[in-house]
Amino acid sequence: MLVHKVYEQAGNDILPYLFHTPHQLADQTTKKWPFVLFLHGAGERGNDLKEVTKHGFAMKMMETENQDASFIFVAPQCAEDSYWTEELPMLDGLLDEIIKKYPVDEQRVYLTGLSMGAIGAWNLALQQPDRFAAMVPVCGSVRLPEHRAKEFSQTYSKAEIWKRLEVLQDIPIWAFHGEVDEVVPMDETAEIINYLKQYNDQVRLTIYPGVGHDSWVPAFQDKSLYTWLFKHKK
Repeated sequence: MLVHKVYEQAGNDILPYLFHTPHQLADQTTKKWPFVLFLHGAGERGNDLKEVTKHGFAMKMMETENQDASFIFVAPQCAEDSYWTEELPMLDGLLDEIIKKYPVDEQRVYLTGLSMGAIGAWNLALQQPDRFAAMVPVCGSVRLPEHRAKEFSQTYSKAEIWKRLEVLQDIPIWAFHGEVDEVVPMDETAEIINYLKQYNDQVRLTIYPGVGHDSWVPAFQDKSLYTWLFKHKK
């Protein structure tokens, strides 16, 4: 069951999120549980947490057979006028709070997101490469779209971004993208994965022929994705 919660940070900043824990957690005081952080896309921003369940991992969590899923799950909601790359300190604080309050297996913390959420996931992993056991970015990139990129592009050139990717050399990554994505070009993910292959033999890319930006539909329907994700430990 997904419940609504709010993370509050100093300065009255808040981050609402959907939260799930295994029903067995209440009866088991010593067991540690895997933890999945899911970041939604730009279309699900706002102040209605139901929007977060429209696509991707959070939508799968709403299905009846997943209500007793044996992992801790968190899906925060980005404000309408913000972007996940602008909320990285809040996400970091939320992760710390969940790990502090609940029996999280810190060797099995997983990160995934779609579109804007995948961009956020890439950048969160770049800041916290030792935190995650594996990540699944869907139709995202490291670089921001042009309407959000001013501050970012003044800080990092493309070459510098690729250089920063070296910190991800120990994280298993399975990326997904649609071949004809016109929102976030598929080539951006292909470039990232090809670059990472120099340092990391645990990266892979699935490209869906003829699929546009909504590659999250086939990606999160792929049962092998979940098998792959949960087998990884740090």
